[in-house]
Amino acid sequence: MKLAIILGTRPEIIKLSPIIKELKAREIKYISIDTGQHESIEMRDCFYAELGIVPTHALFDYDWERTGVLIRDILLSEKVNIALVQGDTNSTLLGAVAAIACNLPLVHVEAGLRCGDFAMTEERNRIMVDHMAEYLFPPTDDALRNLTQEKIHACVFPYCGHLIADVMHQTNAQAKPHDGLGYILLTLHRRETVDNLFLFRDALSAVHKIATAHNLDVIYPVHPRAQAKLKEFGIELHGRFKAYGPLAFHEFISLEETAQLIMTDSGGIQEEACILGVPCVTIRDCTERPETIRLGANIVAGYDEKNIIACANEMLEAKRVWQHPYGDGHAATRIIDQLICNSCYEDGAKK
Repeated sequence: MKLAIILGTRPEIIKLSPIIKELKAREIKYISIDTGQHESIEMRDCFYAELGIVPTHALFDYDWERTGVLIRDILLSEKVNIALVQGDTNSTLLGAVAAIACNLPLVHVEAGLRCGDFAMTEERNRIMVDHMAEYLFPPTDDALRNLTQEKIHACVFPYCGHLIADVMHQTNAQAKPHDGLGYILLTLHRRETVDNLFLFRDALSAVHKIATAHNLDVIYPVHPRAQAKLKEFGIELHGRFKAYGPLAFHEFISLEETAQLIMTDSGGIQEEACILGVPCVTIRDCTERPETIRLGANIVAGYDEKNIIACANEMLEAKRVWQHPYGDGHAATRIIDQLICNSCYEDGAKK
């Protein structure tokens, strides 16, 4: 088996690092293709260095048409016989399409997540990739149930666990005390949030009001897209806000660990908060991580300013008593075991 791993964004680099480490430990042949989707090459390289992995192929000028063709060419030239993608990004979809174009069996890790909002690019991406893939690894019971209800005809491998639990288990980040008040950790970066002046402004206003009411700082690592929109809209971060550029992985995890509250529009950070036992407010209209809601670890606030404040007040009072549902930190081992046992592809052809 020679495996191609296709990735290109922060969550993919983070969550696929245990897979790459497992392949290295077993001396299994693989290549990794970075699509170049991450908006900062410097930050991308920082993640790779921290997580101890380096892509074998890196594409720098991310472009839908050109990148897809380059991925296909690499898959053909490297003579891989199985391709793996993770999650729901544009890189995930591009990698899946390229693999199918090369007549390769496709593995989708973190399969089956659904939020029901088809206006989200990520929702469309993950549904399409699930229906294209031959091997599906749902990380939770909810994800497995979604795949079952959709009657997807693929090999589905439940109960392997979630790769984010592997990452957190392997991470040795040491929590660093924040110099100042207790704090809310904020991330806002999604297009549907930051590209809309009214939604972005109201979300920031709500966060500032809740921080002021509870005498907390707001630590906000500003994504490049959000930074551009702050400038375009003439929004200034002041008062309780302490703005930073994008942070390294371990530094960010350390801030998550010691936050009083995490407020985010990210999917993966909802999982990280749940694992770390930190209450989370999701500034979106829906979530594909419903297990965090049921556990009481997370709440979906939408974009209404008053509702965001009410939800934040509720979560600041929440008892941190949940047990996360993402497994024991050995998902990568189980995933590779299943691929070895079930793959019928060797040297580019079926047995």
